[in-house]
Amino acid sequence: MTDVEGTVVDTDVFSLLFVSSSSADSRAVAWRDVLGNRRVLISFQTRAELLAGALSRNWSAQRTARLTELLNRTPTIHSDVEVVGAYATLTAECRASGHGLYPTRRSGGSPR
Repeated sequence: MTDVEGTVVDTDVFSLLFVSSSSADSRAVAWRDVLGNRRVLISFQTRAELLAGALSRNWSAQRTARLTELLNRTPTIHSDVEVVGAYATLTAECRASGHGLYPTRRSGGSPR
């Protein structure tokens, strides 16, 4: 058996690639190229955000069931001490290097 590398994607990426119908979006094309044959993983937070979005938009039971089925087939990383530590380390390293993954400021001027 060959190991396939996994990549954790955020809510925007997962939604655009697998939930919405905008597959012609240039970002989707680029993200598919980057992901290649990697296995897509999501965080528990992405799962929660997608389900909350469906609820707040009053999706039909059928559409919500399709989303739930998709999420159930997608490996989900749950929160634990190791995941929180990895997030903290990545965020600090991104901030120190000026990397775009570090959330600097949102509208309203306060840091995230």
